[in-house]
Order: sequence, then C-alpha cells, then structure tokens
Amino acid sequence: MILNGATALSLIETIHRAALDPSCWQDVVDELHHLTEESPIGLHQLYTRNGQIVTSATSGYDARFLKSYVDHFSSLSPWLECFRTQPERQALLVSEMGLPADFEQSEFFHDWVLPQDIRFGASIRTRNVGSRALIAGISTRARDRDRLEQPSQHLLAWLEPHLAHALAVNEEIARLSANSMNYPATWGHEPLKSGGIVIVTSQRLLCWADAGAVPLFGEILRVTPAGQLGFIDPDIQAWFELVAAVSHSADRSVRGPSLEVELRRGARVWTIRALECDDRIAANVSFPGVMMSMRQPGERALALVVAPRDSDHGVTAQLRRSFGLSSAETEVALYLSQGLSTEEIAHLRQVSRNTIRNQIQSVLTKLGARHRGDVVRIVSQVMPKT
Repeated sequence: MILNGATALSLIETIHRAALDPSCWQDVVDELHHLTEESPIGLHQLYTRNGQIVTSATSGYDARFLKSYVDHFSSLSPWLECFRTQPERQALLVSEMGLPADFEQSEFFHDWVLPQDIRFGASIRTRNVGSRALIAGISTRARDRDRLEQPSQHLLAWLEPHLAHALAVNEEIARLSANSMNYPATWGHEPLKSGGIVIVTSQRLLCWADAGAVPLFGEILRVTPAGQLGFIDPDIQAWFELVAAVSHSADRSVRGPSLEVELRRGARVWTIRALECDDRIAANVSFPGVMMSMRQPGERALALVVAPRDSDHGVTAQLRRSFGLSSAETEVALYLSQGLSTEEIAHLRQVSRNTIRNQIQSVLTKLGARHRGDVVRIVSQVMPKT
C-alpha cells in the first residue's frame, strides 16, 4: 500500500467530488481498491434511528458473490450487527469486531466468506450525520493480512473526517433537491409536519430518505441490505411495484394505477402519494443509498410521500373544509390552479380524460366557479401567504 502526497490528494479530491455528486462514491471505492492492492472494498450507509444498513458501492468483489449476497447472504451476515454496534470514528480490525464464536461454522462463512478468502481487514463508522452514518470496509485476503491489515485500519481512520463531511454535503444537497421538486400543491406548499419523503429509482432502489421517513422503516417501509425499498403491507407493495413499472415504461400512454393510496394500520390511516421526479431533479438528487453497479445510466427517480391522514393541513385541508371537495377533487382543483390542461392532469393522475372532465365539472360546481380562471382565483385566496 502506497499512500504518499499525490495518492492522498487524489483520494481526497475524489471524496470531494462524491460530496457534490453521489454517483462518484463508486469512484471513491474504486480508488481505495487500487490503493490497497486490489483489496475488496465496501461502502454502506447506516440509518442510525433503526439500524437499517444499505450497501452504497463496492469494488473488487466477484459479481457472482455480489449477486448471491443480494439474493441470500445479506440476511445471514453477522457483520451487519457488528457495524451497528461499532463506535463512531473508530477504525476496527475484523478481529476486534465481536463476531459470533461460531462464525467459522456458519453458512455465511463457508459459502460466501471462505471462497473469497476475505476473513480479515478493517472498517470505520463515521460520525452520525443527521439520521445516518457511513461505514467503509477494506477486506484483506490471508496472503495479504500481515502487509495490509493494519495499514488499512490507519487509512480508514485518516479518511473518517473526509467521509463524514462528504456525507453531510450529500444530505444537504438531497434535502434542497427534494424541497425544490415540483411537488403537487396538495401538500399545501408547507413542510410535512408528520411522515416523510423517500426517493427511489425505477428499480425501487433507495436514493434518499428524509428524517421523517426513517422512523417508518420497519413500521410501514422496509429496505433490504442491498438497498431495495418496499412496503410491509402486501397490497401497498403490489401498488408500489406497478407504479414503479409504469414510471419506468417508455410508453407514456400506458395506463397506470392511481398515484395515491391509503394504508390503514390499526386506528391510523396513512396516505401514500407517488410522484415522478422531473429530469432536473433526477439528474441532481442524491443516489447515495444504492449499489452503483445496479443503477441504470440516466435512470429516473420516483418520490413517495408517506403521511398520516390526520396530518392533513394547509391549502388541502382548507379546500376540503370550505368547499367539501373530495381528495381527488382537491388534487384536480390544485392542478387547475397551476394552469394544467385536462390532458396533463389525466396523465399525472393516471386516469382517463373523461374522468378528469367529470371531476373538473364537480370542482367548478362546488367552488361556485364559472370557469378555470375562477378556480385560480379561489385557490389563491386560501393559499398560505409567504
């Protein structure tokens, strides 16, 4: 391992690029892979509120072993629990990580670790940034242990402040990107007071989750160690898969499901809304939570807003209270106030133009509006003043 002024500067510059463009995290692990004499490298995100770990990028692992990890062995890995309990900012050798006593008798060891000869190495957990932390691991093979294991530990300790700073920049860029997304006005142009927002690729890989969404993991949402988002409720999961498939389709005439569903859990009702991110947001929003080798070039993103029905507020609630609009009619009224055509609203709501025409007529009647211009005026009167 050769870490001199030139290689150190190059590595730091690559991490700084990843801070501004999360797709460059793959470049970071590739550079570490080269610097550590082709040692396998893994980069993970730890959601600190619930212990969820998602693989972000890897380098040096055989593709077949990565696939088997995603498909099966991630659920057996004792390393995940070690990562969860690892102290912040402390680089540990694998031998110091508290692996189970029967680790070398486990299926994970015999069928995944041993064939790759990666029993040794080191890892670092960065300081917490918001609701998450980064975990970087360098695996060393038996033949390289004496030369590379401790230098890898020192390298990771040196990198920790740079990794944590880059993650903090990722978080802020993702937050600003999400806030600037063209959200439907049904959210009242106000921050969510409860619930949260997640952004996924069309393959349902997690890109970003705000602080409000993280507590929903395990209650409403689930995330595999490989980074794929899902819903615990099977009916909502089926809806989500269909929405994602339609979003990914190049045929924009394909009729999809409603972009809003309700989930009942006990006495509480949750509203789940889906929104396809526009090209500007898809290009700029962070993708730090997916395995980069699984992400498709130019892939669009899908936003999901999960909020309890009793948190409804702002212009949406005002329109419902004042004019008795249904949920669908409220959404149509707000789209009308933005100047959208019947065809555009039908596309956004994934229903027929005849359905939208009927809903527009109902909105006009309930608002006492003579035409669409009246809708703009009436809705603007109940908008929060900024």
